[in-house]
Amino acid sequence: MQWRQAEECLDALGRFEVEVEENAAWGLKLYRSMMDRHDQTEGGSNNINSSSHSNTAVIRCGAIAVLSKDPQMALEAEKIWHAMVEHDLDLKNVAQVCKLGPNVICATACMAAHAKSNAPHGATRALELLQQLTQLYHTHVHSNAPQPIQNALRPNAVAYETLLDAFSRRVSMADPTTIIPPTNPDDNNNTDNANDANDAIPGAMMAQSLLDQIKFAAGDGTTNDEMPSRKCEIEIVPGIRPTVKMYNIVMAAWARQARATRDPAAAQQAEQLYHELKQSERLEPTQVSQTSVLSALCSVGQVDRATQLLMEMEQELEFVTEHSYTTVLHGWATLGKPQDAHHILVRQLHRYEQHAGQDHTIQPPSVHSFNAVLHAWAKSRQTDAAQKACEILTLMKKISQTSDEEETGKRTISLAPDLITYNTVLDAFRSTTTPSKTTHRQNRAALLGEEDDTMVETLLEDMKALYQREKESATSLEQRTKLEEQMRIGFNSAINVFASRQNQYSGDKAERLLIEMEESVGADLISYNATLKAWAKSPPRSGRPSQRAEALLKRMLRSSNHANNGSTPDLTTYNTVLDCWARSGDRKDAGRKAVALLQHLKDVNLVPNLITYHSAMNVLAKHATPGSAERAESILIQLEQHGTPALLTYCLAVQAWSYSAEEDRLRRARHVLDRMREFFQTQRKSQQDRNVLRNAHNSLLGACAQSQNPKEGLELAVEAFSHVVNSNGVIEADESTFLKFLQACYHHLPATQRDPNDAIYALCTDAFRQACRQGMVSDEMMHYFRHVAPPDTFRAMLQSAGLPRTQIDSTPLTSFRAENLPKEWTQHANWKRAPR
Repeated sequence: MQWRQAEECLDALGRFEVEVEENAAWGLKLYRSMMDRHDQTEGGSNNINSSSHSNTAVIRCGAIAVLSKDPQMALEAEKIWHAMVEHDLDLKNVAQVCKLGPNVICATACMAAHAKSNAPHGATRALELLQQLTQLYHTHVHSNAPQPIQNALRPNAVAYETLLDAFSRRVSMADPTTIIPPTNPDDNNNTDNANDANDAIPGAMMAQSLLDQIKFAAGDGTTNDEMPSRKCEIEIVPGIRPTVKMYNIVMAAWARQARATRDPAAAQQAEQLYHELKQSERLEPTQVSQTSVLSALCSVGQVDRATQLLMEMEQELEFVTEHSYTTVLHGWATLGKPQDAHHILVRQLHRYEQHAGQDHTIQPPSVHSFNAVLHAWAKSRQTDAAQKACEILTLMKKISQTSDEEETGKRTISLAPDLITYNTVLDAFRSTTTPSKTTHRQNRAALLGEEDDTMVETLLEDMKALYQREKESATSLEQRTKLEEQMRIGFNSAINVFASRQNQYSGDKAERLLIEMEESVGADLISYNATLKAWAKSPPRSGRPSQRAEALLKRMLRSSNHANNGSTPDLTTYNTVLDCWARSGDRKDAGRKAVALLQHLKDVNLVPNLITYHSAMNVLAKHATPGSAERAESILIQLEQHGTPALLTYCLAVQAWSYSAEEDRLRRARHVLDRMREFFQTQRKSQQDRNVLRNAHNSLLGACAQSQNPKEGLELAVEAFSHVVNSNGVIEADESTFLKFLQACYHHLPATQRDPNDAIYALCTDAFRQACRQGMVSDEMMHYFRHVAPPDTFRAMLQSAGLPRTQIDSTPLTSFRAENLPKEWTQHANWKRAPR
C-alpha cells in the first residue's frame, strides 16, 4: 500500500461513527504496517528525506484520529502522540509543523480517549498530556518560534474542558492533596505508583479545583485575591476563560458524586455553581445545567429543594427542559411520594396548556414524564396505587386523542401510551397492598382481586394490540427484540398480579398467560416461577394446585433438556413447588414429594439454601406421616453440623414433632425446644427472633392440649407456659399462647384440683387476667376458662367486667360471650367463635 492510499484509508476510518472498535483495530494495524515499512526503507539512517518525514507525520495524525474514537485504544493513541513530539517538530516549514506536527487537536483527541476509557488512571493520563502540551507551548514561546506554531500548540478551552470531563467521570472518597509528575506511557513500572495519589482524589473535587484555577486566572467570578487550592497542578495559559460547558461538566461531576455517596455537600456544590452561572453577565445556564443541579439535589433526598428550584427556573429562564421535570418526578418516586410527583406533572401540564400557541419555548410533558409518575405510584405500595395509575393512563389516552383531533395552530402533544406505560400500570396492580384479613368479609371481592383481575386482563389486551402495531412497523431485528422483551415484561407483570391473589382462579389464569407467552414472545424463568407462585397461593380446593405445580416443573425440565430457552429451574422454582406441597393438605404424598425434591436437587447439582430446607421442613411438619418428624429433625441436625441453622429451623422441627402421631412426640418436641432456647441466646434477640421462639412454645402447648397422656401433657404445658411468662418480656405471649394453655388445662386438669388454692389453677387465672389486660379474650378462651375456673371465680371475673350482680346471678354462665366484656378486653382478639 502506498503512503497516499494509507492516508486516505485512515481518513475514511476516522470519519465512521459506527463499528468504532473494528475501525480502531484496522487503523492500528495499518499504522504499524506503514511504520515498519518506513523503518525498513530508511534503514535506521539519520538522513531522513523531507518526503518520508512528511508521510510518517500524516500517518500519525490519521492514526490518532482513528484510535482516539475507541476509548480502549487510548494508550496506543498516546504512544503515537509521543512519537509525534519526538519526530515531527523538525518538519521543513511552518505550514507542515502546524498541520502535521504535534498540536492541540491531536493532544485533545488523546485526552478525550482517556476520559471516555473509564480506566482507573484515565484522568491522570489526560492531565499528563495537557501538562506536556503546555510545556511544549512555553518552550516554543521562549524560543521565539513562529506564531502559527505557537498557536497550534497553545492549549485551548476545549483541552481544559476535556480534562474536566476526565476528572468528572471518577468518583472517590479519599482526599490527598498532592499530584504526581508526568510519566511515560511506555514505562509500565511507574504507572501504579504514579496514579495512586491523583486517582484517590474525588473527581468532582479535582474538577472543581481546576475550574477555580481557570476562574482565578481569568479574573472571572472570583471574589477574593487568594489563589484557590491547587489540587490539580496544571498551569492555565493566558486567555482561557470559563465556559458554560466547563460549568456543566463540573456540575455533572458533583451530581455523580452525590449519586455515589449521598453526600449533601456534593449537591450543595452543584447548586452553588448553578447560581454562579445564573448570575454571570457573560454566561447563562443551559438545559444540561438544569438537569445536573436537579439530579444532584434529588440524589441526596433534597427533592423539596429541587422542586423549589424547578419553580424558580420556570419564572427566571426562557426554557425549562422536559428532562428537568422528569428528574424531579423520579426524585419524588424514589422517596415514595407519588402525590408530590403527580402534583409536578399536573403543574407542567397546566403551564403548557396556558401558553400553548403563544410561547413555544414551554415544553409539554412527554410520555416519559407520565411514566415517571406511574412508576412513583407503582413503587409506593399504597392501596389506591392501581386506581391512580389507571386514572393517569386514561388521561394520557384522552390527551392523545384530543391532540389527534385538533386542527388549530397549537402544537400537538404525543402522549399515546407506550409499552413501558402499560408495564408500569400492571406493576402498580402487582405492588398494591391487598386488604387485611380483618376486613375479609366486608371486602371479599377486593381481597380476591376479582375487579382488579378483569382490569389487568383488559390492560394486557390493549398492550398486545399495541405490541402488534409496533412490531409491524419495526425495521430491524434489534427493534423487534426490544419490543418482545417489553411484551414479555407485561406478561410477567400480569402473571405476578394473579400470583399475588389468593383465589381459586389465580393459578389457571396465570398458566393460560404462560402458555400464550410460550406461543408468542417466549417465556423466561421469571414467567415460570411467577406461575408456580400463583399455584402456591391458590386454595387447595382449586384444582389440586400442588399437582399442577409439579406438572409445570416437569414441563420445565423437559423443555430445558431440549433447548436452552431460559426455562431451566433454579432454587426459587423448587422452593415454590415445595411451598405448594406445604399448602396442599395432601397428607398422603406431600412428605414423600418433599423428600424426592430434595434428592432431585442433588442430582442436578443445585445446592439447597435455608429457604429450601425450611420449605421441605414445613411440608413434613404440616403433613404428619410416620417418620416425617424424624426427617425434619434430621435436616435440623444436618444444618447444626454445618453451623447454618436459624431459629425458624428449630421452630419447624418443634412443629413437626408437635403435629406428629409418634408416642414420644412431646418429649422430642421439648428436646428440640431446649436446643432452640440455647441457640436463641446466641442471636440478636430481635422482635422477629422472639416471635419465632414464642411460636415454637405455642406449638408445644398445642401438642400438650391434644396429648393422650394427661400427666405428661399437663406438666409440659405448665413448664412451657411458665417459661414464657417468666421470661421478663423476652417472649411476649399472644392469644394463641393463652388459649392453648387454657385448652391443655381444660383437657388434663382433674376436676378435683380446680380450687383457688391449687398452683395450676392460679396459673390459669393469671393467664386469663393477662389476656384481659392485653385485649385478647375471645369466646373460645372464655369457654375454656369457664370450665377450668370454679363458678364463683368466673362470676367474680364477670363482676369485675362491670356486669350487674343481678344479671350474673340470673343468667346461666354458658350464655356469657366476649361481646359482654369491656372492649379493651377483646379488642385484639382474632378468634371470636366458641367451640361446639
